[in-house]
Amino acid sequence: MNTKLAITVSLLAILSLGLLGQALAQTRVPGVKGGDTFTYSLVTHWTSDNASEPIPADFLGLNQTTKYTVSIGGIINQTIVDATHLWYLSNETNPRPYLYTVDLESGTPNDTSGTYPPLLENIVGANLKAGQLLHPSGNDLVTINQTINRDYASGSRPTNVVELNGPIQNQTTDSNNQTVLVTVGYQDVTYYLDQATGVLVTENTTLQSIIPVKETASIIWTLTSTNLWDAKSASGLPMLEIAAIVAVVVIVVVVVVVVYRMRSKGRRRKH
Repeated sequence: MNTKLAITVSLLAILSLGLLGQALAQTRVPGVKGGDTFTYSLVTHWTSDNASEPIPADFLGLNQTTKYTVSIGGIINQTIVDATHLWYLSNETNPRPYLYTVDLESGTPNDTSGTYPPLLENIVGANLKAGQLLHPSGNDLVTINQTINRDYASGSRPTNVVELNGPIQNQTTDSNNQTVLVTVGYQDVTYYLDQATGVLVTENTTLQSIIPVKETASIIWTLTSTNLWDAKSASGLPMLEIAAIVAVVVIVVVVVVVVYRMRSKGRRRKH
C-alpha cells in the first residue's frame, strides 16, 4: 500500500482510530426520524513539498463536491438509522446515491448500494455527554471529549466534540520476511456533533504523509441546512463563510503589517 492509498483508506475509515475493545452495553437512541434532511458543503486543501507531485485522484474527486445531502428514511429496530446519501459533483449530471444504514449501538455501517459514501457516518446516538462512548457495543472506544455551545440563528445548541489522532501505517515486509507496520504519516480529526440529535455539524480532518515526501490534506464537512433548526450561525452566515472571513481578515492584517514594516525601513534608510 502506498502513501496515497493509505490516505484514501483513512478518508473512508477515519473512525477506526479508536482503540479496539469491548464496552458495557449502553443503549443509544436516535435523535432523528424519517423525513429529516441534512445538507453539507465541503472544503478541501492539499499541498506537497514536491511541486511536480500530482494531487491524488480520490482527493480531486472530493474537491468536485457541490453539495452532499442525507435524507433519513426511518429507524429500524430502534437503533438502526436508514438513510439515503446523495453526493453532488460539479462534473456529473446526476448525484451519486448511497443507500446506507448505521447501527447506533455498534457503529456498524451497511451500504446496500454496494459502496460506502464519502461522509461515512453523520449520525450517532442522541443526548450523549462528555466521557460517554459513541458506540458502546462496537469495536472502538471513541468517547465524547467535551460539550460546547454553538450559536445558530435559531439559538444556542449544545454540541459534542470528538477529537481523534493517530498514525497512518503501511504494511510491508522486513529483511527477515516478517510483516511489519511502517508509519508513513499522521491523521487528526475533530467531529462536532449536535447533542440533542446526534447529527454531525462539522468534521475537520487533516492527513499528513511523511514518506516519501511531505504531503498535507485537509477536509472540512459543514452542515449548511436541515429541517430541524436554522443551520446559519447567529450572525446569519454559514459557519464556513465565517471561517473564510476570519481567514481573509488574518491575511489582510499580515499584509498590512508587512507593508508597514517595509515602508518604515525605507523611511529609516532615507534618513
